[in-house]
Amino acid sequence: MFMQLFKDSLVEYAYAAEIAGLGYSLENTIYGLHLSVKGYSDKQAILLMKLLEKMTSFHIDEKRFDIFKESHIRSLNNFRAEQPHQHALYYTSVLMAEHAWTKDELLDCVE
Repeated sequence: MFMQLFKDSLVEYAYAAEIAGLGYSLENTIYGLHLSVKGYSDKQAILLMKLLEKMTSFHIDEKRFDIFKESHIRSLNNFRAEQPHQHALYYTSVLMAEHAWTKDELLDCVE
């Protein structure tokens, strides 16, 4: 949720950076967040410093949080309606993962 909210707050800034030939990627992994920057090498440091500055001073907008929370809950509930082979793939990855929360565990603690 943090990653989605943070990316949402950077839409305007990221658009301006993209026009200038720069970009970033923020991904959620099982070990944490992975941030990478791309574009002209002389400006990458500026973009990275700006992203880190915004990340450390980030404040969550409650209205946007409620929207993303509701969307996440819907996504977790919709998993039950997916095909059985999707369930098999998902539970296999959960069993093989060192650290993982199941979708049911996430739903239990969402409130």
